[in-house]
Amino acid sequence: MAALARTARLLVIVPILAPGIIGSLLVLLWSGSLPDPLVTQWDFDGSASSFQPLVAVILFPLGFSALFTLVMAPTAFLVIRGKHEASTVATQVATGAGISAATTTLLLSTVVMQRGLEGQTWAGSVLPILIAGGIWIILAILATSRLRRLIPKLRAARASQRPQ
Repeated sequence: MAALARTARLLVIVPILAPGIIGSLLVLLWSGSLPDPLVTQWDFDGSASSFQPLVAVILFPLGFSALFTLVMAPTAFLVIRGKHEASTVATQVATGAGISAATTTLLLSTVVMQRGLEGQTWAGSVLPILIAGGIWIILAILATSRLRRLIPKLRAARASQRPQ
């Protein structure tokens, strides 16, 4: 049962938290080729209108996904313990993973365009980042599907260990 519980916890936490960890690591790895501050918003004419310090851009994906994990995980663990339907946790984890991945993807797509630039203009293609974000969302959906099938087994194992 301990292995089932550990797997269930990982299937709740990893899909939501991993995009932020990966995003923060990528921005950190790219930090040598990024301007400081970074542009985070452009006007309709293409001129920069909002800037953030590089350290804030590095920490944002991790902080956002960690906060989302803290919001989603407690209810998910109540579901695992039998307090709610299994579909509830699958929906929560899929939603959390999707929002975490989408937010990280959007941030990385604005950051990658500024790599290796002197000024605050557009640079490289965002297509690889958009593809990676889409792949992560698909992987998160598969993880939540696995979690939904795992919950009844975990509940049955818990019930069999309770004193009669």
